[in-house]
Amino acid sequence: MDGGKIDLSPKTVQDVKDAAKNNNGYIDFFSDGRGDLNTGRVYGNIKVNLTNERTGEVRLGGNNGLLDVHDFKNPVFKVVNDYLSSGTPKDFNIFCTPCNNKVGKK
Repeated sequence: MDGGKIDLSPKTVQDVKDAAKNNNGYIDFFSDGRGDLNTGRVYGNIKVNLTNERTGEVRLGGNNGLLDVHDFKNPVFKVVNDYLSSGTPKDFNIFCTPCNNKVGKK
């Protein structure tokens, strides 16, 4: 998927810095109540690395080229999946290319 198409608003440079300090760079788009709810439903937590503080440029995902890994090992995810749709969830990876995007400067 194209990381530049993800709506990162209203996340800011400060949010990325805080995530780097407190959460290994991961920002929760699902439960923080800010931003596009659809982004949170699809991606949940995204690793965001600040590449240019002045412009707000970021790189999404980890060093493995993946935006995220959905492995359903967390029992909460399995319960949510079972509630939303029947069947057995399948693990999957979300590949990201390009993985560049921007957050707000303030």
